[in-house]
Amino acid sequence: GVGAGSVAEAVASAVAAPAAQTVDRAVGWWLLVSSGSVFCMVVVGGITRLTRSGLSMTDWRPQGKRWPRNDAEWEAEFDRWKQFPEYQRLYKGSSIPFSMEDFKGIFFWEWFHRMMGRSIGVIYGVPLGYFW
Repeated sequence: GVGAGSVAEAVASAVAAPAAQTVDRAVGWWLLVSSGSVFCMVVVGGITRLTRSGLSMTDWRPQGKRWPRNDAEWEAEFDRWKQFPEYQRLYKGSSIPFSMEDFKGIFFWEWFHRMMGRSIGVIYGVPLGYFW
């Protein structure tokens, strides 16, 4: 006959099979989203490079940096950047004018690139901790 152990094993197997498929599906989506995020990061990194936006943010903070909120903060950022080799080499004394609006454009790409990197860390790291 059918013993209690074999019934319990059959029930456990029947319950575990869909759960395993659900986990496999979740891991697949996680890896797909992580890969898509990295692809987007490469595209944004290319835009950052092509617009010469890299190094427009003069300080690096692992926790991130908020977007300047008013004209005074924008002026402070712009003045700090003018002290760095990127500005000195490309624009100081040049016949090419570089306005605050130009700076805001390159600042956006560098800021977005950095924030996207942090986001990818969360997109990858949180599920990794859960699935581990």
